[in-house]
Amino acid sequence: MAEDVYLCGCGGFIKKSHVDDIGTIWYKCDTCGKTISLAELERNRQKSLEALKIEHAELTKPLTVDDIVEILGSTVKHDDENKAITFLVMLLTYTDEDQTNLGFLAESSTGKSYIPLELSNGYFPKEDVIKLGYASPTAFFHEYGNPLPDPNDTRDVEDDKKRKIIHVDLHQKILIFLDQPHDQLLQRLRSLLSHDERDIILKITDKREKYGLKTKTVVIEGYPTVIFCTAKFSMADQEKTRLLLLSPEINQEKLREAIALKIERESDRENFQKRMMEDPKRKFLATRVWSIKTEHIKYVKIPEELREKINSQFLEDHKFLIARHQRDISRLLAIIKGHALLNYMHRERVADSIVVNLEDVEAGFRLYYAVSEANELGLPPELYTIYEELKQKLEQKESGINRKEFQEWYFKKRHKVIGRDRATDILKILDSVGLIVEQPDPIDRRFMRYVLPDTGVTMAEELPPSAVTHISHSEEVKG
Repeated sequence: MAEDVYLCGCGGFIKKSHVDDIGTIWYKCDTCGKTISLAELERNRQKSLEALKIEHAELTKPLTVDDIVEILGSTVKHDDENKAITFLVMLLTYTDEDQTNLGFLAESSTGKSYIPLELSNGYFPKEDVIKLGYASPTAFFHEYGNPLPDPNDTRDVEDDKKRKIIHVDLHQKILIFLDQPHDQLLQRLRSLLSHDERDIILKITDKREKYGLKTKTVVIEGYPTVIFCTAKFSMADQEKTRLLLLSPEINQEKLREAIALKIERESDRENFQKRMMEDPKRKFLATRVWSIKTEHIKYVKIPEELREKINSQFLEDHKFLIARHQRDISRLLAIIKGHALLNYMHRERVADSIVVNLEDVEAGFRLYYAVSEANELGLPPELYTIYEELKQKLEQKESGINRKEFQEWYFKKRHKVIGRDRATDILKILDSVGLIVEQPDPIDRRFMRYVLPDTGVTMAEELPPSAVTHISHSEEVKG
C-alpha cells in the first residue's frame, strides 16, 4: 500500500500518511491537507466507479426518432420530421461518402433557415459548419479556396512561380446557404452534389483590370453536406432532384409556441443561452455527435436481408417507377444510415463500418414517407400542402379558378396576402408537375383558368345564355 496514490477532489494527490495505534491506515492530500482512512478511500473509489458506469450507460443509451424530436424540441417547435431528417442527414457528414443534400424551400419568414442554423449551432462542432448568407459562384471559390501550385505545371521553377489552382477542401463539412436568391452556385456544384467524383475540377473566369478575363482552375475536394435555403419555388429541376426538399410547418399551434419561445429568448438572451447550454439532454446529444465524429466510421452497410426488405417495400409502394426514383431511393437509404450512425454503439462494428438493423429501416421509412409524396413530384412540401387544400376547392368547382380567384382563396385560407407574381409562380409550378391544368378562359382567352386534370372547363351553367350561344357557334364554325 505504500505506493498507492489517489486523486483528491482539489486536484492534488492523496498519499499514505501514517498508521495509528489501532492499525488504521491514514492518507493525506499533499495540496489541501485533507486526511482520510484507507477504508473510506476504497468506498469513495467504488462509488466513483459506479457513477462512471451509470454515466456511460446514459451517454450510450439507444436513441429513437421520438427521442431526437423531444431533445431538438427545446428550441425547434413542431416540425418533427423536418428537424429529425435534418439532424440525421447532418450526422452523415462524418461518413466517407454518404453525405446528402437538403433544400429548405418556403416563403419568407417561415423559418426555413432556422432549423439548420439551430441544429448546427447547438449540436455540431463550429469548425465543421460553413454558413453563407449570400455568395456568388466565383466569390465562394475565392473565399474558401487556398491557392496551391498546379501539379500539372511541370516547369522546373520554384513553387511560388508555378501556375496556381484554387483548392477548396469541403471534406466532412456542413455547408449551409442561407436565403439564396438564385441557384447559380448549385448549378456550378452539380457534379459535387451528385457525388460524381471526390475531386471535382471547375474552370472559372476572373476579371482583372490589367489583364482582362483570366481562366482559373478550381479543385473541390470531398463530399460536404449541403443545405440550401431559398424562398424561390422556381428552382431548376436539375437542382431539385439533387436535394431532399423540406418546408417548415405553418400552423397556428406552431406559430404560437414559436412566438412564446422568441419572447423568452429575446427577453433575457444571457439567461436563455446559459439554460440551453446547461440542459442535460442538449449536452448529451452534442456529446453523442462529438463521439460519432471521433469514431471515424467511414461506411454504414446494409445487410442483404434488409436490402431485400427495403427493395420490396419501395417497389410495393411505387407501382410505376420513374427515373427520379433512382435518386429518391438514395434519400431513403441516407435517413436509414443516419439513424444507424446515431446508435453506432449498439450496431455491429466491422473495422471502420457499422451494420444497419431493422429498427433503422423502420425509422427511415417513417421519416422518408412524411415528405416523399411532395419530393417525388419535385415539389417543396409547402407547395404540396397548398395543392391538397386547393384540390378540395377545385373538386367543388369544375370551372376552375383564375389567378385572382386563387389570391382571394389563399387569403381566406391562410390569412395572408399573396402577390400576383407569387400566385402565378405557384399555379405554374403545380401545372408543370401535372397536379392542375392551365387552360384559356372560354369567355376571355387572354386569361387562364386552372382546373384539375381531365375535368376540362365546363362553364355552361355559370355563363349567360349569350356567351354559351357564342361558344357553341364558334365550335360549329370550327367544325
